[in-house]
Amino acid sequence: MFFLGFVIAIADRVYWVYSAGMDNSWFRVLYYLLFGILFFVLRGDLMSSFAYSIGIVLSSYFVFSFVFGQEKLRFKAHCRRATH
Repeated sequence: MFFLGFVIAIADRVYWVYSAGMDNSWFRVLYYLLFGILFFVLRGDLMSSFAYSIGIVLSSYFVFSFVFGQEKLRFKAHCRRATH
């Protein structure tokens, strides 16, 4: 439990200090997901909750990169049109 508290304290410090100025950071999404997953994992069955956790984290990463990746592409295209 000491190790878990240490890891959570590091994640909390990184979130509040380093990602406070970043608007579109995947770590901001991951931070809130991991708190929900933490309760799910500590509830009991480690093997199935770990498998669900990996699936949730990976799917949230793909959705985040798709949504904000498309936004970056649109912004670059808009910048190119504005300069020509």
